[in-house]
Amino acid sequence: MPAKHNVDIVIVGAGLSGLVTLRSLIESSSSSRIRNVHVVEAREKVGGRLQGSPNGGIDLGASWTWASDTGLRKLLRDLSINTVDQPWTGKVVQVSGTGTTKREAKFGESPCGPGGQRIQGGAHSIPTKLLEYINDLRSSNKIKWHMGASVTAIGSDLRTSVAVAPDEEDVVEVELSSSETLEALAVVLAMPPAAISKIEFLPELPPSRLMSLETTKTWMSDILKFAVIYNDRFWVEEGLSGFGTFENSKIVECSWDATDGSTFSISGFARPTSILARGDAEEIKSAIISDLSRCYGEKASSPSSIHFIDWSYANFNVDQMQAQENHNQHLNYGSKELRSAFNRRVIFSGTESEDAAGHMEGAVRAGVRSANEAFAVAMGTKRRNSVT
Repeated sequence: MPAKHNVDIVIVGAGLSGLVTLRSLIESSSSSRIRNVHVVEAREKVGGRLQGSPNGGIDLGASWTWASDTGLRKLLRDLSINTVDQPWTGKVVQVSGTGTTKREAKFGESPCGPGGQRIQGGAHSIPTKLLEYINDLRSSNKIKWHMGASVTAIGSDLRTSVAVAPDEEDVVEVELSSSETLEALAVVLAMPPAAISKIEFLPELPPSRLMSLETTKTWMSDILKFAVIYNDRFWVEEGLSGFGTFENSKIVECSWDATDGSTFSISGFARPTSILARGDAEEIKSAIISDLSRCYGEKASSPSSIHFIDWSYANFNVDQMQAQENHNQHLNYGSKELRSAFNRRVIFSGTESEDAAGHMEGAVRAGVRSANEAFAVAMGTKRRNSVT
């Protein structure tokens, strides 16, 4: 028989919003009554879109933060993580079909805009520190991790395929690809909207909500992000800022100085390979190096290593590409359809559920909000059961 677990709260997704949800649930004194939290993650590692190069220092996913990111900045202080300014001074190199031109950079024109900073040691250090923090806080809380598992169905009674009114049922069932079933008081979906739309719901989601989930663009799903590591920061010696723009390039759209500590790097955005003729990893790396050599000169052609993530294929986004080509995806982040609970016990989270442009700040806000909502639902159920 498939395994079945009785759970207080299920968190689906162990990216930044899911981990913040978990931390928020177990760190307050009142949360001692929430003792049984299960986390479901489709990958074999946590972090979601906070991923770095193998040496650990250079971001291949989310990177920048700004002074207005109050929730993220508080989290960074709590975790004793510092930020570093994004380099921008020097010359900008503009690559076009007619050659290259150089001009002095203007404050704020790098891809991150004015005042952008990066996470010291790479943004992936946030989930690493969060896990340490959570392990220190967990006390008597029971946390079970389901790694490499996805959610196939969510409903009030999946065994009979009969939709029970939420007021008549004190649990919601979560069916996993591992054949396990979790019976929970509340479920937090800390996932991209497109991934949520692939789950079978009973009762079914209203058509307007399903359409909103299907057509909301997953943040970063239309880019390939790369990091090229060098033995020295030669572009600074030549008076360059590291910021490059590319017109009619093979693959690169823009680049910048991503140096962190003793790791010297040029990073950038490129066109996802699902739009280009599909190439293997070596062909993609060769195309990136070719473009960077046109921008920075011969020294750029000899990196010590090169790494990339094509986010159009990395986040359950493969079938989003057709929607992108039809121009029917939108960035209506923070809308009611992306954040209001469904049948009271299913809570929508993830950075796209907050009006924060898809950045890390949105994920932090979503995590705090969804933890509060899940806690209220779970404790309300426990109080009602204790009375009856």
